Amino acid sequence: MSALGTGRALHVLDPRLADALRFMHDNLARPLTVEDIADRVGISPSWFAHLFRTEIGATPARTLTRMRMNRAAQLLSQTRLSIKEIGLHVGINPPGAFSRVFRAWYGVTPNEFRVRWQQKLWRERQEL
Repeated sequence: MSALGTGRALHVLDPRLADALRFMHDNLARPLTVEDIADRVGISPSWFAHLFRTEIGATPARTLTRMRMNRAAQLLSQTRLSIKEIGLHVGINPPGAFSRVFRAWYGVTPNEFRVRWQQKLWRERQEL
């Protein structure tokens, strides 16, 4: 697993941050807060946020959103789950909120993303 869900390896010096990233990744469907994650790794929320930003280069909230959006894109491209189901899988509910976050992140709605992905696959198959 890439710590940020980006496919790039990330070296984390503090093992508490590695634990926090695993916890975030494994609990995408839950409504997580900085307090929840800091409690999980046994440090204060303010110190956790500072340490996370310093070591990771992004806030915990931004990193969690990145993980959720990467997972959502994967589910849209690899499953037939509904938009509502995908929103629940990545911890963003109601569906309207999920669609807004997804569009802000990727510049297209979840449905547009799925259609474009399917069209891309169809074109690639035609080229074979």
